[in-house]
Amino acid sequence: MLEWAADSALPMESYPNFHMIIPAQIANEVLQGGRPQTFENAGNIRFVNAGWGDAPADGVIPTAFHVDSDSFEPPPRWMLDTDENLTAWAMAHGINANDTFIVSGANQLPAYRLAVILKYLGVSDVRVINGGNNAWLRAGFSLEEATPIVPNTDFGAVIPVNGSLIVPVSALYARLEQPQYLLLETGRGRSISARQPAIATTTTQGAYPAQFSASRALRARVLRLCAISETSTQQCETATKFCKCGKIRASTPV
Repeated sequence: MLEWAADSALPMESYPNFHMIIPAQIANEVLQGGRPQTFENAGNIRFVNAGWGDAPADGVIPTAFHVDSDSFEPPPRWMLDTDENLTAWAMAHGINANDTFIVSGANQLPAYRLAVILKYLGVSDVRVINGGNNAWLRAGFSLEEATPIVPNTDFGAVIPVNGSLIVPVSALYARLEQPQYLLLETGRGRSISARQPAIATTTTQGAYPAQFSASRALRARVLRLCAISETSTQQCETATKFCKCGKIRASTPV
């Protein structure tokens, strides 16, 4: 494969948004001041660590500030906060729509959740380190204490810029009446389920009606539900590790 990739005369295809998930080595190159492929026109590049609770005791990727996932998905429901609260949250955490964010964490789930939220808010360039902090350590790089958060007074856009990225269940059910929509339910410790109105199959406890088991290869660890529209013009920006196919939207109950 490496020999094939090295020959520019040979055909090579890539997912439209392959740049949204980056190896630890590329993240380190950026950290050292480099501008590798797809970062040539990146804005102010910032690293952020996402996780539950305080910053991990063993540290974060150098220069990263830490974000507690409870701050944007507050208890006791742990669901997406209101746009008003998210606007205040973004400014309190120094988030600007024009910056480029590279997200990581000791646990990938909050990292991808934060990445989806940043896209929902309107940050145009969001990347996630594939494998998170563990991949960073395996690559031979070190962690350090989190950088203090510096608030700002302007997000740079009216939140949410990408409001259709996260779909409430009320809207989701309406869309499922259309044959071009598919529902995937993701979870830990069980296989994915998916629902298509034209397919009537057995139900799974705790799942939505008429779901059928999907391939484990499609398994995701981001949001619990994803609605896929084959006719959507929205580019792949979110969920299921950003679903490089370009057709996924996330949904959340209301």
